[in-house]
Amino acid sequence: MRFSFAPMMDCKALHSVLLAAAFLAVLSPLVHSSSVQSPPVQGSLAQFPPARSPEAQVAEAADAAGCIEIALWSNGYHTSLSIPADLLAADHPMRLAMPEAAFFLVGWGEERFYRQGPSLWRGLDALIPPSPSVVHLIGADQPVERFFTPTRMQRAALSPSQASGLAAFLAHEVIADGGRPVILGDGHAGPQSMFLRARSQFHGLYVCNHWTAQALRAAGLQVGSRLSFRADGVLEDLARSAPNLCPPA
Repeated sequence: MRFSFAPMMDCKALHSVLLAAAFLAVLSPLVHSSSVQSPPVQGSLAQFPPARSPEAQVAEAADAAGCIEIALWSNGYHTSLSIPADLLAADHPMRLAMPEAAFFLVGWGEERFYRQGPSLWRGLDALIPPSPSVVHLIGADQPVERFFTPTRMQRAALSPSQASGLAAFLAHEVIADGGRPVILGDGHAGPQSMFLRARSQFHGLYVCNHWTAQALRAAGLQVGSRLSFRADGVLEDLARSAPNLCPPA
């Protein structure tokens, strides 16, 4: 049985209700056009590599051994990352949370809105900081697209160094207690999914698509701008900044 990605992962329906065209027109210029700004977090993101040119990305991914394919999913409002588990080290928080999984679908959002579902009040409350966040993790023993269907998907091929940057960002974002990720409960896909306590704060200028764009920028990709309010903007940036397939073995 295949499930639609849209109803299960629509963590930000408020984009169509609260973040209408007037909202974007006022707030978009406040977001730097060449980088994704995150709210203050513990630690530093300085270890993540700077974004490189699209030309450099194509050459690096095409020439490097160990090329890894990932995918960016969208339901029209919300984006998630589909990644192979072996992109992450064995002691990575997400691997510790689901050690048997071979593939992950990773999403992020404001805790109450994401876990309890959309409502006008929860949507308004999410936009006002501080708003705690969660990572939604789905694990599977085969590619997740065999179970869920995104509205739109963009593939990307990463070199080993790019994959390491993405893995470091995801590890930084998952809050650990005693070296283990903090699991808050089952996710929207039942026992094969869970919510993890996340580090970044959600607010009106940093929504789920900004977080996804920042994760891709941690891999050195030219993704993220004022258009990161829109899921399509993130997919379009990724399509321009990375090859979509690894070279044949």
